[in-house]
Amino acid sequence: EIPVIDNDLYELYIYDTMLESSVRSYTYVLPEVLFDTVYPEIIAGTNDTTARIHFSFTDLPEINYYMVNYYEDQNDSAFQSLINIDPDDPLIGPLLDSLGYIELFNLLSRVSTIGADVESTLLLNQEDFTGPVFTGYVDFYNIHTDDTLVVTISNISEEYYNYLDYRQKAGSLYSQILGEPINMPTNIDSGYGLFTGHKQFYKPI
Repeated sequence: EIPVIDNDLYELYIYDTMLESSVRSYTYVLPEVLFDTVYPEIIAGTNDTTARIHFSFTDLPEINYYMVNYYEDQNDSAFQSLINIDPDDPLIGPLLDSLGYIELFNLLSRVSTIGADVESTLLLNQEDFTGPVFTGYVDFYNIHTDDTLVVTISNISEEYYNYLDYRQKAGSLYSQILGEPINMPTNIDSGYGLFTGHKQFYKPI
């Protein structure tokens, strides 16, 4: 695993031997931002139950951009493994001894959220703050008692913020086909997409 160090420069370089061509990009890893509070509010309706997840976090110094993701995992063991780390497990035990609980939790979090559906992504910039602390909430519908909800927050670069903002404006695949074309920003030489480095702070509920 590549160590991720705040404010260090990371390079992406890929060479295709068949085409004899390459792509290259660089990015900095920004400091981690943490939630101050995350707590659920259960709203019982006539036909279903809504879980309203409240959260708050403190803005980091200088100008920043943030990404808050909400994941819902219904009756799946992937997120449950984050909560129920068993030190006696023959696979988990050695990792726990080597990494410690927090680092192991972060490692399992990254693996678990890869296959999970992002229910929603909230992008925030300085204009969204009226003070040093931002507070918000998101609603999850048709929730069961054995469902797991995860909220993550990341401090992201301005170029990644703009990239995600363009993606959201592009809408669904249907909208992208029929709508006005949008030139997506890229920071990859001789390629497309965006190479970025950021840390995610996870809060399972």
